[in-house]
Formats: sequence, structure tokens, C-alpha cells
Amino acid sequence: MVTGHLREKNGYFQMILTYKDMNGKRQTKSVSTGLPVKGNKKRAEAMLWKTRQEFNPDTAMSDKNALFAVFLNKWLRDVIGKVDADTYALYAYDAKTFIIPYFKDTAVTVAKIKPGDIEGYYQYEKTEKNALNTPCSNITRSSRKPWPMPWSLN
Repeated sequence: MVTGHLREKNGYFQMILTYKDMNGKRQTKSVSTGLPVKGNKKRAEAMLWKTRQEFNPDTAMSDKNALFAVFLNKWLRDVIGKVDADTYALYAYDAKTFIIPYFKDTAVTVAKIKPGDIEGYYQYEKTEKNALNTPCSNITRSSRKPWPMPWSLN
């Protein structure tokens, strides 16, 4: 069973889901609604209810052990209907052209990825590829927020 509640963070509603993992240990997952707090309480509550119904704790646990490159491919399939076509095209191009090929040669998993791994990717793009801007920073600049990855680094 998945329970959940809403909280306000930086002026936006966030969904906090609580569930038990395979070992019976209580886990929490934080998911941003993207909805500003002002005037969106009912929409946020509806999103929370839908997310609670659709959330599968077994899937959430298996993603942590996936290779980061494999996870990005899965994430692209999952996000295709949740963002507009132009945004998806940008995500897919950058992920498939730059990010996935780099991380495909590493054994880093979603659970083990660290800021140093991302910094290593940035350095690789700057030095090996002579890139002025890396794909992730282009996405951040163009959308004004980073890729909406489905996990919390809290």
C-alpha cells in the first residue's frame, strides 16, 4: 500500500509517497507536481491520488539498480507522453547523442551515480568534444529547469 501527502517546497507542491520495500523497510519518494502553491491545491490533491494509484513500489526499487544509461532509455520511454513534443525531441536528441553513449561505457547505476560522475561527463564534453555547452546545461538553460528525473537526491 502506498500512502502520500502534499508539502510545499520553494513555492511548489510536492508529493511525498510512503511505501514499504521488499524487506519491509519504510521508504519515501518525493515527486514534484510542478504546480505553484497558489490556487492549485485541488489539482495537486488529484495528482497525488492518481500517483498513489499508479505507483508500483517494486518498479521503483528495480530502477535503482539499473545502469544509468539503461535507465535514461527507459525514462525517455516513460516521459514521452508527459512533456510536449519539442521538449521530448530535445531530451531524446541530447540523451541519445551525448549522454547515453558516455555512460554506456561505465558501470554506474542509478543508485550509485554521484555528482562527480556528472562532473566527469561535463569535463569529457569540454575537453574531448571541445563543447562550449554540454547538453544538460543547454536543457537547463532552455527550459529554465533541469530534466525532471523521477528520483529525489535528498
